[in-house]
Amino acid sequence: MDFKQKLMAGAALLGAWLLLPAAAGAQSASEAQKIEKLERQTELLQKQSELLQRQLKEVQEELARTRKKTEKVEAKVEAAPARYSAPPPAMVTKGPPPPPPPERVKVTSPAKRGVS
Repeated sequence: MDFKQKLMAGAALLGAWLLLPAAAGAQSASEAQKIEKLERQTELLQKQSELLQRQLKEVQEELARTRKKTEKVEAKVEAAPARYSAPPPAMVTKGPPPPPPPERVKVTSPAKRGVS
């Protein structure tokens, strides 16, 4: 090989070597952006998870309070019939017997009696 060919091959190798870090830098910058995006998404998911856990805890506490109230009401309902029972049968009085039905009157038409 003569000097000119060696110079051209060296220049090509040098150019390729200089371009590789730029491509690698662009790739690493793209990967860095992806990593940052994933980190932001992870933080948002953690915040959402914490919020949902707080809401779940509030709902569970409300459910427990509602169950306690329901149990108290049911206990009162079960105790209520004992306090408000019907009066004993001796206190129930009957009214006078109903009057007899009126006598029935049979109405016939004049044609059946032979009157014209």
